[in-house]
Order: sequence, then C-alpha cells, then structure tokens
Amino acid sequence: MRGDRRSRGGAARHRADARKVKAFIRSLGRLAKTDRIDAEGLTRYGQERAAHRRRLTAPTTAPTSAPLRPHLEPLLAQLADTIAAIDAEIETVLAGAAELRRRRELIQTMPGCGRVAATALVALLPEFGHVERKAIASLAGLAPHPRQSGQADRYRRVRGGRSELRRLLFMAALSASRHHPGLRAFYQGLVDRGKKKIVAITAVMRKLLTILNAQLRDAMRETALATA
Repeated sequence: MRGDRRSRGGAARHRADARKVKAFIRSLGRLAKTDRIDAEGLTRYGQERAAHRRRLTAPTTAPTSAPLRPHLEPLLAQLADTIAAIDAEIETVLAGAAELRRRRELIQTMPGCGRVAATALVALLPEFGHVERKAIASLAGLAPHPRQSGQADRYRRVRGGRSELRRLLFMAALSASRHHPGLRAFYQGLVDRGKKKIVAITAVMRKLLTILNAQLRDAMRETALATA
C-alpha cells in the first residue's frame, strides 16, 4: 500500500509495516496464510486504517519524480528502440531458417511458452530434440544430483547447467501449471502429497522441458522420413 503521490490509477499509497499488517490480520482471527488471505487482509487494512495512516510521498530522487523524468525518458526510449531492433534482427534470421522457425512454432504450442520464451529456447538450447531426457534436464540445470555419504542420503538439489534457461523455464512452468491440463494436475498432485511449491514448480519445469524435447525429436524424425 502506498500514499500521498497518486498512482496512475488515482489511488493513494502507503508503505505499511509488515509486522503491523500481520498483527492486524491475526486480530481478525486468521491463523492460516495464503496469497488470498494476505490480499484480503491488506485490502481490509487499507480500508479500515486509511484515515490514520501516513501517505507515501516519493522522494525527489525517485525514478518517477518530476526532476529526473526528463533525463530518464530519453534513456528508456533508447532502450526500447534497441530492444525493437534486436527483435527485428532475430526475426530476420529466423525468416531465412525454416528449421528454426518450425522449432519455435512447435515450442509455442506449449501453454506458458510464448514467442519470447520459444525464441530464447531455440537460441539457448540447440540440443533440443537431439538428446535424451536426462541430458536435456542436465543442460538446463534441472537434474537432481545425489548427495550421498555413507548411510546418509541427503536432499537432492538441482544445480549447474545454463542458469538463463532456469529463469526462463521458471516463468513458463508457472503459467503451464495453471493452463496446461496435464501439468496442472501433475503440479497439484505433488503439492497434495506435501511437496513444497518451489519443488513442485521445479518438477514442472523439468517435465515441460522433457515433453518439448520429445515433441521436437518426433517432429524431426517425421520430417526426415518425409524427405527420405
């Protein structure tokens, strides 16, 4: 919640003390914690305490403040133009590469993988469709590595691989866990069995990747047979 300066939507803003908000929610008899409960509690806190809370005034050095805006806007415009130029260059390259275009189109059929994600996967993971599932998971840093010593078998963690792929796949998996029927059921099943949500999302990332890998492999085989 934020205060004095008006947001684009016209709402006053206040920077709330998280401990006070937590105590307020507890005072309502809410002991459970979910995103929905937090959102409802924050809304009610704002409605009931608005008259007594100090509004937030952005300091003059804030990026959105009037003195800085004339200096920042040209930089933002330049960045936007650079991004547009890079996007156009990528499309030019893909226009002359039919196989890469087909790979991107197939990846985009997966809910959660839009044009940007699909383009990045094509560029960052040329092994897609050429290696088996364990290898593709390892390349993306999504293979759980054993941590055994004597009789101890510690919690396995994913590590290594191409970190930029993990960041990309994390967002794709979040979307797929909501919109892909199979992956949604897979994610919910893990959570229902007591897995942490971040663990479940990581498993969705790995499964999403292996599904796409198999689809690309099969598509390449069909193309090879058709042209043989």
